[in-house]
Amino acid sequence: MKKIAVVDKIVKIIEIVAENNGIYTMSDISKALNMQSSTTYNLLQNLVISGYLEKDQNSKKYKIGNELLELIKPVSKRKIIITASEKVIKELAEKVQESVVLAIFYNGERYIIAKAEYTDHLVNVNLDLFQKTTCYETVTGRILLAYLSETELKEYVRRHGYPEKKWNGILNFTSLNSAIKEIQKKQIVINKTNEVSAVAVPVFGPDKSVWASLGIYLPTTRFTNSKKNQLIEEVKRAAGEISKNLIEEKK
Repeated sequence: MKKIAVVDKIVKIIEIVAENNGIYTMSDISKALNMQSSTTYNLLQNLVISGYLEKDQNSKKYKIGNELLELIKPVSKRKIIITASEKVIKELAEKVQESVVLAIFYNGERYIIAKAEYTDHLVNVNLDLFQKTTCYETVTGRILLAYLSETELKEYVRRHGYPEKKWNGILNFTSLNSAIKEIQKKQIVINKTNEVSAVAVPVFGPDKSVWASLGIYLPTTRFTNSKKNQLIEEVKRAAGEISKNLIEEKK
């Protein structure tokens, strides 16, 4: 596919500013890219107006702007979470001999970003996931909902309605808020159906907010009291370990 010249130039400008954040002036960028000064100036002006770049009015140097940072933040955050959790979820699946999922809340929805599936004494870890799934029907989803702001929660309800049969017959915001307060108090969700049982806890980031939810799921036939106690203990321990890793990743 043939490149569009102006887009190619914009990408090159963003790349060189990112590599030399707050160091290069317009003249530096023009020389480094062998680009005409007038073209460089016009493109930089548009990028600044759009918020993708910022210009220091004193030094005349350019750096990455807030709009671009907000655009790439979810991708960067997801990468940090996966790096911090890869080893942990594999070890968790091996220890409890059940399957493990890691989910995040992004753009108003729950996404599974990592999974460690335990089958026949082997653990298959999949980190190449970005699978949108429901919040109401899953333990990891309920954890994520419980730590949204009231505005975010109301927006989720506006888009999806109330859970009704999906979650304890909840039909109004008062009932939903009550269920959420209970989750915040216990910091755990346990759900048992005829076929599948699951346990999930929050994963806190360096800023003390919930960055993800960690869950274990298994056939209900294996969900005995002793097994449940083991899962609760191990999933809490693993979530704490991921949180510690996230703090280290941010240093």
